[in-house]
Amino acid sequence: MLSWPTDGIVFDVEQNGLWRPEFGDQPVDPADRRATATTYLRSLPRLIPVYSHRYLPEQPSTPGNPVFSVWQSDVIYYGSDLRDYLAREFNSAPRAPIRVPPWRRIPFWSELAEGS
Repeated sequence: MLSWPTDGIVFDVEQNGLWRPEFGDQPVDPADRRATATTYLRSLPRLIPVYSHRYLPEQPSTPGNPVFSVWQSDVIYYGSDLRDYLAREFNSAPRAPIRVPPWRRIPFWSELAEGS
């Protein structure tokens, strides 16, 4: 589960033509594209699995990091923090709309979640 987010992004690089500006110049060779994307993704704050494909960023290591749902390059906010996520995922009470701010921004993952 620790490699799921990176593996999913790399899958989209290989199979769906995904290339993010953060990766740098796009290599022509598919193996080089994979290596470049993988190197970049490994430089990011690691995502810690919480439940299924829900992840909490390890950095910054202070309370308040958002929880992301990660399925390949389809990344969405699933809670403004761990407490909010747990209430949404496991509480049967009606859910309030998730609002964007005030999310803590996490490099790369927030850009994907916000569609930029």
